[in-house]
Amino acid sequence: QIVFAPMPESNGIKEKLSRNARYLLPRPGLDRPLSGEGYERDRYPLARAFDAVSAGERLAGMVREWRVDVVILMHAWLLHYVPLLRRARPSVHVLCDLVDLDSDLSAQLMRSDRGLIQRGRHLMCWLTTRRLERTYFPMCDEFWALAPTESAKIRRWCRDGPVHVVPMAIDVDQVPPCESDGSKGELLFLGSLSFPPNKNAVVHLLNTLFPAI
Repeated sequence: QIVFAPMPESNGIKEKLSRNARYLLPRPGLDRPLSGEGYERDRYPLARAFDAVSAGERLAGMVREWRVDVVILMHAWLLHYVPLLRRARPSVHVLCDLVDLDSDLSAQLMRSDRGLIQRGRHLMCWLTTRRLERTYFPMCDEFWALAPTESAKIRRWCRDGPVHVVPMAIDVDQVPPCESDGSKGELLFLGSLSFPPNKNAVVHLLNTLFPAI
């Protein structure tokens, strides 16, 4: 059995999971609460949405009830649930799938944002994510990272768990470019502009790269 522990807004992918995978949903009364040594509930601001619905206790209950073999944590804000998982099933394999190394991302946002309040928020995120990573990375069994640079940083804090670089699913060298004469000057950007790094990328593309081309 495999359990995916994703972000709450990812519920739309439920139908895409295989029959042998179980999906963490906020279902009340799934199991009785658990406690575990080292579990820090309501300590991390961006994890409170999970803690408020007892996501850690429910995930641990699923791991125990279904005798789960592998748990994939798909966000750093779920790392503090690892002690609960260990208590529910000591043999469970905890895999951390890191789309971003959140401490690095928070530090970059803090340096790039000019607003005092926004920089303060990024500083808080940086402090808490750095503590999360350094405290709970050694408790995980395996890591997936997107880039070798992030892989090297993860290895500094994990113990013996292997760190695998899993690149983007699309091999850009195998995808032929679309045919266009370039006269329309259109650009398709497949990213949310509400996310500051994506917005910065578009601004850099328009202000720096396009004039150079």
